[in-house]
Amino acid sequence: MLPRLPRLLVLFLALAGTSAARSDMLAVSARVMTRTVLQVRDMPESLTVTERDVGRGWVEAAAPTSIAVRSNHLQGVMLILSTRGREVQAARAEGLGAPVQFGPAGGSVLVPADGHGAVVSLRFRLYLDPATTAGVYPWPVQVAAGT
Repeated sequence: MLPRLPRLLVLFLALAGTSAARSDMLAVSARVMTRTVLQVRDMPESLTVTERDVGRGWVEAAAPTSIAVRSNHLQGVMLILSTRGREVQAARAEGLGAPVQFGPAGGSVLVPADGHGAVVSLRFRLYLDPATTAGVYPWPVQVAAGT
């Protein structure tokens, strides 16, 4: 007596030999959702404006802002920068190749995709509103990411 598994195999082969050849196609597709991660690693909490800064109309941020971005989007990540508050009317960011000018309406720059993400270090020059006086203010730059 044949063990059970070989008997099933013999039965399958016998049935396969008697049936007509047949083929089917199955199409499969998948859509990968875009995922973008922005992590602000280091950003000043405040902006100190001196009388000298007020006199010249701008202030250099004392420390750079460090941002990590990662995305599975093939074209990269759009880094969106904008100012907030009344003290600063515009800003310029350096560290992304060419300088990026922006204001309350924002400005953007493409951070190319490399499959591993990127860490960007930005330095800001902040152009003061004429009514701004010397003092300490909340940090006026916002950072977001999109694809």
